[in-house]
Amino acid sequence: MQPLTPELHIKQVNVRAGDTCILHNVSLSLLAGQRLALLGRSGCGKTTLLHAVMGLIPLDSGEVEVRGGASKSLARMVQLIPQDAAGSLSPRLRVETLLARPLAKLKVPGDHRQRMLDAMQQVDLSTALLNRKAHELSGGQAQRVAIARALAIGAQFLLCDEPLTGLDPDLKEETVQMLSSLNDIGILFVSHDLLAAQQLCQRAVVMEEGHISDEGDWDHLLSPQGSPILEQLLRATPHIHP
Repeated sequence: MQPLTPELHIKQVNVRAGDTCILHNVSLSLLAGQRLALLGRSGCGKTTLLHAVMGLIPLDSGEVEVRGGASKSLARMVQLIPQDAAGSLSPRLRVETLLARPLAKLKVPGDHRQRMLDAMQQVDLSTALLNRKAHELSGGQAQRVAIARALAIGAQFLLCDEPLTGLDPDLKEETVQMLSSLNDIGILFVSHDLLAAQQLCQRAVVMEEGHISDEGDWDHLLSPQGSPILEQLLRATPHIHP
């Protein structure tokens, strides 16, 4: 019997802060291997949704469900790659330790050393960096180490929160290509860079004031019937290639 393709389902999620509704009835699904852009103006709820999926903020109602895959643990299957990836790494720890600790904590089976080496290769980092401390990494390297840490534990879904912020055009292009190479990983990609989102993702979801206002493929979203928010993002987006 063939193993089921892992699926991530976000079902009718509502998040409130006091009397204010921050997320309203948000639903979306993602299969491992799919790449979905999550787009919208600043403050529309994109990062809040990622944090809600990870359990970092409580749901008022709704649920997050992972189906299929080798593990039923949300902590292993779904990993957040924060905008400040460097800030998520303990600065005085070696990269090897940063990758090894989650493997031990989550009791991931298999050869942990080999998992780390494979993950570093997946994100195009030299294994020599395993001996380097986090504070010695560049911003781009820190981001890739954060992704490698997620891949090493066997994550099937990456929630990438503005991963291109602060990168120069060449590094943006390299990051998009690296993420594109993760063929078996589902990626929910939050970005204001519409051109990069088009390059990486097959489909997109548009958020507005805490709810999903539109979704579909790019032909639909960029058509006259699509979301006017994307036209605004497109005007504000510099080209990846200068």
